Amino acid sequence: MAISQTSRSPSFLAQLLEPLEECMTPEPARKIADLRTALEFQARIDELADECNEGGLTPEERVEYES
Repeated sequence: MAISQTSRSPSFLAQLLEPLEECMTPEPARKIADLRTALEFQARIDELADECNEGGLTPEERVEYES
C-alpha cells in the first residue's frame, strides 16, 4: 500500500535534499537559485507552453514539452 503525501513528515524530497542543505552556504545557494536556461531553450519552452494552453500540441511536441 502506498503512503500518502500527507502522512509523510518530513517530505521525501526534504529528506533527499537534507544532506545538500547541511553543506550549502549562502553563496552557492544564490548561484543555484539564479540559474537560468539558455535563451533559445527558454523560448522553445515558452512556445510549447503557449501551444499546449491553446490545445495545439502535436504528439511529438507533447513528448518534447513533457520532457
